[in-house]
Amino acid sequence: MSVIENILYGFISGLTEFLPVSGSGHQALLHHLFGVNTRVSLQDILVHIGILLSAFVVCRDNIARLRWEQGTARTVRREKSRRMDTQSLYELRLLKSTVVPMLLGTILFNLIFKTENNLSPLIWLFIVNGVILLIAEHMRQGNRDAKTMTGFDGILIGVTTAASTLPGLSGTGMTLSYTTARGTDIHKATNWVILLVIPAMLFAVCSDIFYIFGNGFGTVSFIMILGCVLAGISAFIGGFIGISVLRLLVTNSSVFQFSYYSFGLALLSFMLYLFT
Repeated sequence: MSVIENILYGFISGLTEFLPVSGSGHQALLHHLFGVNTRVSLQDILVHIGILLSAFVVCRDNIARLRWEQGTARTVRREKSRRMDTQSLYELRLLKSTVVPMLLGTILFNLIFKTENNLSPLIWLFIVNGVILLIAEHMRQGNRDAKTMTGFDGILIGVTTAASTLPGLSGTGMTLSYTTARGTDIHKATNWVILLVIPAMLFAVCSDIFYIFGNGFGTVSFIMILGCVLAGISAFIGGFIGISVLRLLVTNSSVFQFSYYSFGLALLSFMLYLFT
């Protein structure tokens, strides 16, 4: 990729990671549009780090709150004067129950489904993503919170988040659709989605490191390194903007209208499939 292509690739990767469209699907489309056939490991790890940092910066207050309440729960018996935020404890319990299924689901999807550089499954997965969002758009939103969610809900949220491993499916879209179907307050679910990007990207960075140890960086040049660094910076900026846009869409009750965008991506993928 050229420097400009790296910047565009990183920005779109960060932006779409948090929107109810598929970040990995956009990456696959960009690979085809840019004529890229081989994976650039340095680019992968820097883009994932950029997305991770954007989620961490936005969620740092929530993370501090959850850590504080976890510490409070451990000492409350000895210090009766300290007041617990039980809602935060329920959120922490729910998020913990999602992490293992999410990581296991990611590994399983990577092992079973090989969709890289293959436009045919990408077309169908974009359609599936659009249909799921379209159904969720017509569901009645509820006001349930983490207190009324079960451990099984956490497992399914983890699996739906892991679905973003498949190019064409959006972890954000799948998770928000599921929580909407369960009658969850969509603003609370949006915060969970953003928080879950952190362990997902940590796992992705660890996978990138193992890949580099096994395969190396490949051909290294100044332009390549510069492009990858700029891709990582762009991913951070795109991720930050993506989170802001997601919250705005949720506030305006238009988050699920991205179903039509997903159908448009399916059509674009089909055209690329026919003419390339």
